[in-house]
Amino acid sequence: MTRRQALGLFSLPFAGMRSSTAEARPLRIVCLDDG
Repeated sequence: MTRRQALGLFSLPFAGMRSSTAEARPLRIVCLDDG
């Protein structure tokens, strides 16, 4: 599994919960910075 696929699967739950979008953004930034 590539990092892009892992990021996609990891961001799916956050995409379904728009109420926690504010929490998902920092996590995505950290993941993108790591990759």
